[in-house]
Amino acid sequence: MKYQLNASCSKCGFEQTLGFGSEETDAEQVNFVPALDAAKGILLSVDLSAELPPNSDLMFYHEQKMFACALDDTAICNKGVCLSLRTNLCPDCVDFCMDFKLPESKA
Repeated sequence: MKYQLNASCSKCGFEQTLGFGSEETDAEQVNFVPALDAAKGILLSVDLSAELPPNSDLMFYHEQKMFACALDDTAICNKGVCLSLRTNLCPDCVDFCMDFKLPESKA
């Protein structure tokens, strides 16, 4: 399943919307995961199934070093890749104050 995540930092006010997961029609081909391009200091959605360039400066948010708390029942998972929704590394202030949130559904 593909999710739109809202990333926001409670410390510096950074905000961005990005994708996580895959569409059901292409579940075997693509799996987008939030990543930090450390060299540029920007947040991206990167396809984990794509071949990354050598010496890539990408750090993926499903890696333990990218969040400061243990994964719990609030984590969001897709195809075995889990993200912490809390205390993620912010690309702007470089502190563990960024949260991922699913957009509120409109009922």
